[in-house]
Amino acid sequence: MKWRFLLGLFFIYPLAKFLLRLKVFGRENIPQGGVIIAANHTSNFDPPLLVIAAKRELYFLAKEELFNVSRFFSWLIKSFNALPLSRGRFSKGLLVEIKNLTEKGKAVLLFPEGTRSRDGKLGRFKPGVGFIAKFTNVPVVPCLVKGINDSIISSIVDRDLIKKRLRHSYSLPKIEVRFGPKLYPEGDVREFTFILEKRIKEMLNEDSGG
Repeated sequence: MKWRFLLGLFFIYPLAKFLLRLKVFGRENIPQGGVIIAANHTSNFDPPLLVIAAKRELYFLAKEELFNVSRFFSWLIKSFNALPLSRGRFSKGLLVEIKNLTEKGKAVLLFPEGTRSRDGKLGRFKPGVGFIAKFTNVPVVPCLVKGINDSIISSIVDRDLIKKRLRHSYSLPKIEVRFGPKLYPEGDVREFTFILEKRIKEMLNEDSGG
């Protein structure tokens, strides 16, 4: 694990634990070796939050435009393993890079909705996650993130949504991250994507007591 992640875990985890009241469930469901973690996406804070929750170095995809915001920001997200995603499409080079990472025993974080949910609700999953799962042929751990969209953290890192009045996040609710049992990429791409989406919906219902 890179020193940046170790340093982050050492300093940020206690902060997240007590300030954000972070609760993590099912971390034992994350296997050693190459794995994909597929999570719902409600905030720009999701990647660092999931690094803290998984206690593991993660690689994640970021829109290509983010690498052009500034030299510092580009350096920052590259330092924390962001991989550029061009126009929302998976290029052959990116697919090969993800496969190489998983073959080296790394963990790759994917957001199957493709973008942040504006209202915090679970959106439809895009088949790209199923395609990557089939291409890499590694276990996929479904993950549910809850509470970030209602947190003051969102008012800091999701300013675009705040400005559009799509969110009013000024509280400090309890934030939860749940990792479910791993799934294997069986069936065709769309079938596996549907199974994964259904599993995260079930986790959301279980969490809500439904």
